[in-house]
Amino acid sequence: MPPRPPRRAIRTALGPLAALCMSLAAPAVQAQDTPAPEAPAQEVQTPASEIVIDWLPEAITLPADAEVVADRAVGSTIRMVSIATEEDAEALLAEWREALSTSGYLVEDPAEALADRQVLFSGTGIENGKVVISPTVEDGREILQFDASLSD
Repeated sequence: MPPRPPRRAIRTALGPLAALCMSLAAPAVQAQDTPAPEAPAQEVQTPASEIVIDWLPEAITLPADAEVVADRAVGSTIRMVSIATEEDAEALLAEWREALSTSGYLVEDPAEALADRQVLFSGTGIENGKVVISPTVEDGREILQFDASLSD
């Protein structure tokens, strides 16, 4: 059995080692306590004239105050986008229903209870599409959700 170092030697070595560890950790602790300066918040809103939703039928004209609040693609054929607007959402749906119908899209009659809340359509490039008035409201604005299964 090898000889054991005296306990006093271990205690003597641990003191400076502990001090070194504490001094190395101090800047990290200080850095965590000091918040990073924040950049000034900038609200960026893309005007409706600059919003490009390339899969959306041209018959659907977005309102001038439209703001995209969500935009997703699932795989190569599923598309979803949500916009916020202060425009009357039911009036927009009625306008889009008529515009899609006169542009050659097949517009389905939704269930009577949902007639004012959604538009179901299919046609050029879209196997099935839907525009729905969301039950949620953002800052007093209505949310309209568009989703579609695109044709290959």
